[in-house]
Amino acid sequence: MLDRDTKKKIKQKANELTDINLSDGQAYAVEYKAMYESGEFNCGECFLISRLVDLYAAIKQGIVDKDEGKLRQKQLFDTVEFEE
Repeated sequence: MLDRDTKKKIKQKANELTDINLSDGQAYAVEYKAMYESGEFNCGECFLISRLVDLYAAIKQGIVDKDEGKLRQKQLFDTVEFEE
């Protein structure tokens, strides 16, 4: 399971990338690729970040309400386990 600090770091990065994604999809792709290749996050964490970006974008666009978004975010974190 993820520790609290890692979850916080993942959420922060997902929020940052969501803003970029909503304003410029091409810039998001470049930023995501740079993040992935930097080694700052492992492959599983990058996958989780990409799912959160989709979720956060849906919330900001009004496609998913905040309560549903909180539930979906919890489900994402509850189902992800990382090997040390």
